[in-house]
Amino acid sequence: MKKLRYFLARPSVKYGLISLLLAFILPYLSRTIGISHVVRIIWLFIVINMITAVTIGYLVARKRQPVWLILIFPVLFTLGVYVFYGHYAYWFAPIYLCLSYLSYGLRKPAPVAK
Repeated sequence: MKKLRYFLARPSVKYGLISLLLAFILPYLSRTIGISHVVRIIWLFIVINMITAVTIGYLVARKRQPVWLILIFPVLFTLGVYVFYGHYAYWFAPIYLCLSYLSYGLRKPAPVAK
């Protein structure tokens, strides 16, 4: 149990699980429930995923974690789009990356000159 707790406490695992939830599980659930295609795109891609991208960038900067953690969400999203959606949705991955990087850059403390 300690090993599992230690494994789940790692930042890469946390961001990976959140990304899996948003890239694979929510689109699958929305498809099986029968939510219309347009509503899925608006809520999943535009609202929820963009808020998540900004939050991930903010948390990575605030907790001073490695910058490569920002890449987890867009990469897993691209794989999820390949499985569930058409080619038009690939354009959201660079948008999520840019939003994460911008929120990371805005939150990252500036170096203090001596």
